[in-house]
Amino acid sequence: MPTNKLGLPLLTGNETADLPRDFNALAEKIDEKAGSPDGLAQLDGNGKTLITQLPDASTSQKGATKLNDTTNSTSTAEAATANAVKKVNDALVTHSAEKATTTKLGHVKPDGSTITVDTNGVISAAEMIASNVKLEDTAGNFTATNVEEALSELFINVSNGKTLVGGTITDVDPSVNIPAEPTFQDLATAIASMVSVEFIPGDDFFVIKDTPKEVTSTSFILAKKLKVLFDGEGRLRYEVNRGGSGQAFSRFYLNGVLIPELSQDPGYTGNMAFTKDMNFKYGDDIEIHSRVHSSGQKVFVENFTVSLKNTRSYFQKII
Repeated sequence: MPTNKLGLPLLTGNETADLPRDFNALAEKIDEKAGSPDGLAQLDGNGKTLITQLPDASTSQKGATKLNDTTNSTSTAEAATANAVKKVNDALVTHSAEKATTTKLGHVKPDGSTITVDTNGVISAAEMIASNVKLEDTAGNFTATNVEEALSELFINVSNGKTLVGGTITDVDPSVNIPAEPTFQDLATAIASMVSVEFIPGDDFFVIKDTPKEVTSTSFILAKKLKVLFDGEGRLRYEVNRGGSGQAFSRFYLNGVLIPELSQDPGYTGNMAFTKDMNFKYGDDIEIHSRVHSSGQKVFVENFTVSLKNTRSYFQKII
């Protein structure tokens, strides 16, 4: 019968020994077991077990494993070297010392006063609301010291600015409707609807003509009116022409002051043309009043021209 572990042959009680036979049988049986499963391990020349006789190590069994000196491997069958572990440790030590700057990512440490964290390292939501976020205003644009106050201040300034622009628009053209709280689009629409005429100068005087105004009243009435929206030099001209017989009268006013050289009072039986070079100021009001001598007569205030020189300018036509 064989042995329990290696299955080597044994002599029974009725068998006789034969040394050569039995020795050879034992040697062959041992050789058969060498390097085989459940047999004997083979040794190399240094008395070490051959690597081919060992199973590969894994996460579920012991065995031979290969060393890996990299720090980015995903293998589950190779073992990290001490050097690889040191590389990871050195990187962690270096990273833990890196502090955040305005140009580089890094660690931020709450000061425990303006920003605090709970036991889980979570920043409190209250620390992140606008009123708790400090405002650094190196340009000095705000009086506020936190984001919430700065937003409120900005809103107020924008609102006040829109109110001023809206007020200026209605000062220039009272017929324009501005909402109580206008948007920028409201203001843009209002500006586009203003009854204004733009004059762009050329190398010489650039003339803009007006349409005739018929007057039949025997008392002076307002026939033409402009508001000047620039500062600069210009030439003003207009005509008063009779529509038949009788006399024509005209009065020219600048800011409510009569300008005699641009007026005809007493009347005149012919057609009249007036020209004058003037220095205009922003906000100047220009008015021409006219009348006829007797009922049934009529005159025309016409060819009301504004000639500008070397300036880009605006007038508001009122009448």
